[in-house]
Amino acid sequence: MPAVTLTAYDAGLHEPELQRWLRAPHVTQWWGETTLADALGSAAPRDVRMIFADARPVGFLRWHVLTRHELDEAGLTEIAAGGVDLDLLIGISEILGQGIGTRALALAIDEITSALRPPFFTLCTETVNLRALHCYQKAGFRIVREFVELGKSHYFLTRSAMTAPKD
Repeated sequence: MPAVTLTAYDAGLHEPELQRWLRAPHVTQWWGETTLADALGSAAPRDVRMIFADARPVGFLRWHVLTRHELDEAGLTEIAAGGVDLDLLIGISEILGQGIGTRALALAIDEITSALRPPFFTLCTETVNLRALHCYQKAGFRIVREFVELGKSHYFLTRSAMTAPKD
C-alpha cells in the first residue's frame, strides 16, 4: 500500500503535471474538457494540494467553504452554509483503485478540520462514477441527494467533520 502525503500546490512546479492529468482520458471522462483555471476554481492557493503516493505526484485536491449564495444558486437550499466542498482527481490511471484517494481525503479532512473546524464536508460525483462513489463512501461520505447538471445525474454527498472513515 503506497504511503500517501499531501503537499501545497506550487504553480511553477505542479502546473505542467496538473495540465497533463486534465487531458488524460480517465480524467476527462468525469471532469470534461477542464482548463487549469477551472480545475483550480475559486479555491485559494492555500486550499489546493497535490497528492503524492510513495513520493510520486499522482493527484490533485482542492477545497473551499460553501456560501449560502452558491448553495441557493445550485438549488441546495436545505444545506447549511459553512461546510467545506472538496474536489479530487487521481491523474495516473494505473494507480486507481489502490485507496490513494480515500487516504488523501482523510489527510485533507484532518488538516481542514484542524484549521477551520467546519461542521461538514461535501463532494459531488456522477452517479455512474462508481469508483469515485466507492472512494467517497470509504472516506465516510453518504449520499444525501441526487441532482441533474448538464444533463447528467450526480450525487451530492456529505460527511460530518467527526465521521470516521470506513475500513
